[in-house]
Order: sequence, then structure tokens, then C-alpha cells
Amino acid sequence: MFLPFVLLLLSTGTKPTTTSRLPHLVRLEISTSTTLEVPSFGSFGDAQADEDGNLFFHAATRHYLDSVVLGVYAKKSQPVVFALPDDFAKSTAFAAFSVTRSGKVYIAAEDRELKARPRVFSFDDDGQLSSQTELETPKGVRVKTLSIFDRSGNMFVAGYYDSSALPAQRGRSYVALVTPSGKVLRELRNGDTIDLKKVGDIPNESSSYVADDGNLYLLAGNKIRVLQESGQLLRTLHLSKPSQECFATKVIVSQGIAAVWLDVNPKEGQTVQLNFETIDVSTGHILSLYYPEDELGNKAVNFTRQDGFTFLDSDKGRVRLFTAAAH
Repeated sequence: MFLPFVLLLLSTGTKPTTTSRLPHLVRLEISTSTTLEVPSFGSFGDAQADEDGNLFFHAATRHYLDSVVLGVYAKKSQPVVFALPDDFAKSTAFAAFSVTRSGKVYIAAEDRELKARPRVFSFDDDGQLSSQTELETPKGVRVKTLSIFDRSGNMFVAGYYDSSALPAQRGRSYVALVTPSGKVLRELRNGDTIDLKKVGDIPNESSSYVADDGNLYLLAGNKIRVLQESGQLLRTLHLSKPSQECFATKVIVSQGIAAVWLDVNPKEGQTVQLNFETIDVSTGHILSLYYPEDELGNKAVNFTRQDGFTFLDSDKGRVRLFTAAAH
């Protein structure tokens, strides 16, 4: 029987009220505006981007559980659709998706009846299904975050044990490095837990990102753990949130700067107030705290050190992208 190696992850809108540890809030303003030929569309959750700035979205179809991703390319007039074939689409439910730095798209899907293990599907550039892999994860593991390393094809999977798991495991986080064949190479235990009764009621404070330095950045609550491709922990970065009613939902790292998306005081039926915190990943020093001007909106989709933040908007039925420099 194959037993995975286990590594403990132990480390040696409207302006919100800030704490004394945080820098002053800086307003993001429009630097550039570009309208694409791509028709406007709806999406669920956060977007992802490849190293060329092409954007990818979980498409807002009839139901959130539909495994459909749209790729928006600056040089294409129509989005590329990445979707599971009908036989898989009917029997599975969307769990997460990932886009590598080179632009390869992966979708993680779970059995709708939760009787089979999760699967990861990969696609060609034109949206055709190219492969599928069953993840050899333990019973009761629900996938929330997926990242793929371009060089090895190894998958980083994060989620939690649901109510079908053993009583001692229920609500515990699950983090693992998985080979392209689906074998669990290493489980990374960080000791985090979640309240199963609140799943779906509050924003998911979990995100992972493979950066241009080759490392993986795992956002969980108030921490960002920096991992090598082997799963070895390099360091832990600490956030300083502007309020107790603030949720860290996304991280992107570009040229040594981590940008963290902060949903401030999200309430059902109301527009989410969005802030951003930037951190020097080598020192852990918090650099800046930003909020977008009203015209930018709150649909931030990407960050690069060179161009700052990118926001999604609509202009006469077509996709419009704003950039806002982060000084």
C-alpha cells in the first residue's frame, strides 16, 4: 500500500476602519481603459490569469456546479469555452479550476453523489478535453483550491474533510501535493479547521497561486504559506486585516510582491467592499493598502507589479478592462 509522506506546515469601495499596524489607505485610480471585441458575460467567483494576462472565468451558467470555464484572450473576438463532455457534466459538480502560467486550463470536479473520488480534467488550448485524472485523496475530502506546476505537472490540492469523513477528521483542512497520475505524494498538515455549518455562508478564505519565482503561495485566513514545488515550507507571511469583518479571498504574486484580495464586511444582497493589501514576499513587510475608486467597480481580476490591478467592466455589451497602477 502506498502511504503519502506527511509534512507539518510549521513556520520557524468604502473606506473601512484601519488598525495602527496598517499603512494608510490609498485610492486606486484608472490608468488605462481597453474595450475588447468579446461580448460581456457573467461569472462566478474570482478570475485567474496566465503570464500573458489572458483571463479565465468560471462561467455563470444555469448553476454554479456546472464545470464551464471561459478564456478571454486579448487577440480573440470570442471567448474559448472549456467544458466537460455531457457524460461527465451530468455526473459531476464543479469544485475548482486552475490556469497555469503557460495558460493550460484544469477543472477539478466532484461526483454529484459523492460516491467517487474527485477528478481533475485538463484541456487543450482550443477547449478540447485532453486528459482526466482521479485524485487518490482520502474519503470525505472536498476540493476548494487547485494549482498546477507547469514544469512537473504536479497538482496542489487544498480543501477540507466533510461530514462523511471519520468523526476525528470532520472540519479539518486537507492540503496535499498530488502527482499527474493522481497519487498523493505528500500531505501537508497545517492544523486549520473550519465550521462545516458555515460552509457556503461566508467567503472562502483559501487561495493558492504558483508565482513567477516557481513557488506556491497558499492563502488561508491570516497567513500565506510559501512552498517549494516539493512541498517544503519556505516561510510564512502574515496579513494584517483592516477589520474583523474582513475576509482574505485571493492572492497573486508578481515579481516579489503579493497582492491579497480583501472582502470587507460582505453581507447578503449588498455590494462587497473590496480592498487590497500588498506584501513584500522576501521580508513579509506590508507595503500598501488600497481601495478602488467607484468607476473601477469591485470586479478585480488580476495583478502585476508592472501594471498594477486589472478590473473587469462592460462597455455597450463588450468586455472592458481597466488597469490601476499600484504605487
